[in-house]
This record gives sequence, C-alpha cells and structure tokens, in this order.
Amino acid sequence: MFVLEFIQTGGINFDYKAGQFAIFKILKENFAGSPGKAYTIISLPGDDFLVIAVKKVGVFSGALCGLEIGDKVAIAGPYGNFYPSESDKKDTVFLAGGIGAMPFYAAIKNFYKKRINKRLFLFYSNRNEEDIIFKEELAEISGRWENLKIVNALTRSQNRCADIDEYGRINIEMIRKHLGDLGDKDYFICGPSSFVMDMKEQLKKAGVAADSIKIEAFY
Repeated sequence: MFVLEFIQTGGINFDYKAGQFAIFKILKENFAGSPGKAYTIISLPGDDFLVIAVKKVGVFSGALCGLEIGDKVAIAGPYGNFYPSESDKKDTVFLAGGIGAMPFYAAIKNFYKKRINKRLFLFYSNRNEEDIIFKEELAEISGRWENLKIVNALTRSQNRCADIDEYGRINIEMIRKHLGDLGDKDYFICGPSSFVMDMKEQLKKAGVAADSIKIEAFY
C-alpha cells in the first residue's frame, strides 16, 4: 500500500469532508485519454496535504505510485455522502472489506480529533494480518479513545495472534457477539460488491431497517 500526499496549487481551496472521495487524473501524455480513478481522501479538512492510499494493482495505480516530486495530477470532486453524521449520537457500525476501510479510517480520525461523543465500531475483514491497512494507527486511536472498538477478522489465516479478534468471514452472529443489540444503530458497509451485498442482506434478515444501512461498493 502506497500513501501519497498532494499539495494544492493555483490558490484553489479543495474543500471536502472526511470520508469523501475524488477523481485523480495523471497529467502525462500517455494518460491523456484516461478518465482517471476514484480514491478516498484519508487526510482531514485543514491538513497541509491531500492524502490517499493506493494499492498498486494495475497500470493506472502503478503510474500513480510512480509519480515523482513535482509531478502534477488533476483532482475532481469531492464526491459522495458516505460518512456518518457528527450531530446524530446513535452508535455507528462500520463493516469493511479490505481497502473498503479507507472512508471509515478517515471518519474515525475525524471523530477522534473532534472527540465527538459517539460510539464507533469497526468490523474489518482481511485475508491475512499483513493485509490490514493502517492496523497500528487504528489500534493507537482505539487504545486512546474508549468510543472506538475495532474487530479484526481474518478469512484465510489461522495463525492465532493476540490482536486478531475473529477468524472467518464476518457474519451476523459475529456482529451480534460484539454489539449485542443490533437495533438503534447506523450501519455503513464498504468493500468488494460481493462483501457489501452479503452484509446488507444479513443485516436486513436480522431485522435492521433498510434506512439504517448505507453502502458503497467497488468492483
């Protein structure tokens, strides 16, 4: 995983909310016809840099990770309303598959920075422990802030580790185990489309109201 920092130029104030995303376009001749790609902004409003986390898996992401100091990109946005309310005091549950945790990471940092009186739960599914993005950073926030509980779940690894809470796919029984009552909570689900649809259906079958479930999937 590459963490890229961008400085805004041209006197433009790129105003965004924690958890929103933007479209990044590489300003190089061989990418002139590219529509760009969407990445979650993981920095916070007011930070010196605009920060994204990029998984190097294709031509575009490879080129983005290969940018050098001084190279420029065009950024369009911000887009999306996939973030919890700061004023609503209901518990918020984040269900993340892999890199789908990025909007939640931004939201958690924002709520922690502002010390908003709201309980947050992050259920974070990955194949192996080394796949957990920002594991130490999230653990540090959780250790300092009692309003955040993190449940790390591994789907491939069976190596028992002290800081891994569950082994296997996230399911409704696992969620109940750590939440207790499923009601009166807002649920945000992000990750691969199969993960998102599965989590949504399990919550609905368990009686969670449709308007309490927000989703964002990638393909």
